[in-house]
Amino acid sequence: MNDTNQNQFEEILKQSLSKNSCIKIVLSKKRPNSDQVASKINIRPIELKGNLCYQKTSQVQKQTIHENFSSVEIANNVLDLFENHYLNCHLFTTESDYEIRHKKKDGIHINQSKPTLKQSIEPHNKTRQYIIPDETPCQFLIEVGIMTTDGKVRKSRYSKFRQINRYLELVSDTVPSLPENETIRVIDFGCGKSYLTFALHYYLTEILSRKVQIIGLDWNEHVIRECEKIANKLNITDIHFQTGDIGHFKNSDPVHLAVSLHACDTATDLALAHAISWKTDVILAVPCCQHELFSQISHSAQSPILDHGIMRERYSSLATDALRASLMEICGYNTQVIEFIDMEHTAKNVLIRSIRSRPIQNDGGENDSLTQKKEADVANYQEFKALLGIETFAMERELRKLDQIDSFSG
Repeated sequence: MNDTNQNQFEEILKQSLSKNSCIKIVLSKKRPNSDQVASKINIRPIELKGNLCYQKTSQVQKQTIHENFSSVEIANNVLDLFENHYLNCHLFTTESDYEIRHKKKDGIHINQSKPTLKQSIEPHNKTRQYIIPDETPCQFLIEVGIMTTDGKVRKSRYSKFRQINRYLELVSDTVPSLPENETIRVIDFGCGKSYLTFALHYYLTEILSRKVQIIGLDWNEHVIRECEKIANKLNITDIHFQTGDIGHFKNSDPVHLAVSLHACDTATDLALAHAISWKTDVILAVPCCQHELFSQISHSAQSPILDHGIMRERYSSLATDALRASLMEICGYNTQVIEFIDMEHTAKNVLIRSIRSRPIQNDGGENDSLTQKKEADVANYQEFKALLGIETFAMERELRKLDQIDSFSG
């Protein structure tokens, strides 16, 4: 650079950065012999972790490169690039637009005009709006070690924090199917450490201001004792934890929401069957470790899948969930199989979400269209079992035991 205009450009640039009036900087028209730099560079202010900085975006061949700089760093970077690699620089500020060009005869030429852009500083990573937000103390999350006392989620527990919020998002979609003016009764099969049980309680009571009665059931007595300790610390009296097996759990009261999260293998089938027998309004299940069909599937036409262990395992898992969803439909539930959390965490985390929509048995009260749908659902279910080469599986057997599907043969 040279002469007075060099100093003027440097002053304009640094002043706009120091006053936070810089909206955008564009460097363009590469100099000869500057093949290693991008054809154009865009620079804009962003908010990063609560601080103002400047993001430089370069397109090098097919790769887009983002780099973040402080105001001092970006000023030096722009001055260096303009002096050595680019002939044009456009500086957009809240007060004026500046067009700075290298002229062969006149050196640097600066043209000032009225501002054309408005200031808009965006966060580099926009914070997702969680049902239970980060940075806000939540007592049960603090107690189970996911959050610090000042409301910050521990880095090592952030995946669990995201899982909890994803779970509550899925629960929120079912709230219209729960009773409006009575206590919501919930049974959580295989509650484990009960992170999601406490999350559900928090959502229903603290956010929706509903009355609840929740039973958390698990076979592990030590885990149940720990859950009771947490409930006592939090002064929660409407969650009751019990040690027991899903298949032998007895219930005579209405159930509005049944939850089975990561109940192993056929325990999920037992939970779904019992929830159906109680005419539960909403059923949520995240299956785990489906092994039952692994050795049963035997159709020769599927040997390209079945001959490879890892493919057979995944196929068996998907087939099991498909059969479960089909039986839910047969039993009068509108059913979706959806992703629970991002697949990057585990390939098995799908959620079966079912909402009761019609009588379980055709007792003359169903209309013709519902009867036809049920018959079609049964036919599809039987056809799929034949394709798999299996006769029955755990959920079907349990439903028969509970007298829920005696209207079709297996």
